[in-house]
Amino acid sequence: MTFERVSPSRLSPALCRFLVLGGVVLLLSGGIQRVHAGEPAGTNTTSAIELTNLATRIRPYVHLRSGEFDTVWGVQDMWGFSVGADLNRHVGLELAFDSYEKDFDPFGTKIGEESLLSLAPQVRLRLPLVHDRVVPYVVAGAGIGWYDYNDPTQDGFGTSVDAQGTELVITAGVGVDLFINDNVAFNLEGKYIWLDQLNISVDGQAGTFDMADFVGTFGFRAYLDDTTKLKLFDVVEEPPIRIYFGAGFGGAVITDGNWVPGVTLVPESASIGTVGESVELALGFNFGRHFSFEIPVDYYESVIQLDSIGGVSGGVGEYATYALIPSMRFRYPMMNGKIAPYLLAGFGGTYGEVNDRYEKPIYVTVDSKGFAPAFAVGGGIEYYFNRDVSLFGQVKYIQSWNNQIDVNGMGEESGDLSWLHFQIGFRLNLLSIGNKAE
Repeated sequence: MTFERVSPSRLSPALCRFLVLGGVVLLLSGGIQRVHAGEPAGTNTTSAIELTNLATRIRPYVHLRSGEFDTVWGVQDMWGFSVGADLNRHVGLELAFDSYEKDFDPFGTKIGEESLLSLAPQVRLRLPLVHDRVVPYVVAGAGIGWYDYNDPTQDGFGTSVDAQGTELVITAGVGVDLFINDNVAFNLEGKYIWLDQLNISVDGQAGTFDMADFVGTFGFRAYLDDTTKLKLFDVVEEPPIRIYFGAGFGGAVITDGNWVPGVTLVPESASIGTVGESVELALGFNFGRHFSFEIPVDYYESVIQLDSIGGVSGGVGEYATYALIPSMRFRYPMMNGKIAPYLLAGFGGTYGEVNDRYEKPIYVTVDSKGFAPAFAVGGGIEYYFNRDVSLFGQVKYIQSWNNQIDVNGMGEESGDLSWLHFQIGFRLNLLSIGNKAE
């Protein structure tokens, strides 16, 4: 008996979940590093941001955000990403991408999930305050939204569902940027995403489904220009310790998915060959010119596939893997600190669990939840836009062993698993301790 997997379109929720960690550490590390009123007498209190605004310089940025707490009102796995620019002191333009899900229950019973992906050009009107360190704003725009049905529940299997489509999206909201330094701001934003209800059909029964809702997010806005003439930190005489937050997105290949006899891991949603989604979030610090220590979490979701076990073949459920592997990075700054190739290595563990089970006979059970030891090795390269923001690309091999699994209550077996992750992303300096001159 073979069961085909219904391929979900949702993107990984890991970015939403681990931005919580970044926000908490940011607040604990002291929040806004500089309050001008408290600086020593004689200090130049005109920041790079103030000079930029006075000169009406265009400042390009990226905005990473999470709606982790929106589950309170039924919005799930909400995250967003924007690319934009402040055109002058008060006006900005951006292209905003937002993604979230809701329980799909048009006739009272949840039979799956409905996702919304929206892409909307937006205008931001800003009001810089407190030496431009606190910047409230309003935002509004219009674009397009894509509906998609995914992850059917047991009540939804075997049901004919037509719940895909596109609609006009209108967005409006408010937010505030709290600048940690001249190039990185902690952000809070709330906006309403409005679009027409989608006409749907479930087993021939017509209806509508509404995905319009309020989304509240927190995250970071990172500016990509260099407003100062100061040297990058890696080339000053005594580089300060820099605490940073990193976020990367990309793909992963399962290099060893032969778990135990009859059980294999395969990609959850391979968009290119056998490549599935991969997300990394990290907290770390750079010390000196050449060394960094970080605690990354790499997230990857795959499918447990059985080969004629209990009369069942095919995918029976999704398997989420979180790799928490503290790592050292050896960095080699070049070109006056603008580029820094690096090698990494670390030892830690993985946590895995079965979720989103697929349709299967009730006599087939798969149980796997727990920790396993693991190591990671790899390398990458960073490009520094300024002292506080860098773009990185990296490749990382993760090997995990003694992963436990129990099929049909026949007793736990263990096996080795491995993945090759490759990602691009940003590292944002949250706090610098030591020499910041030059």
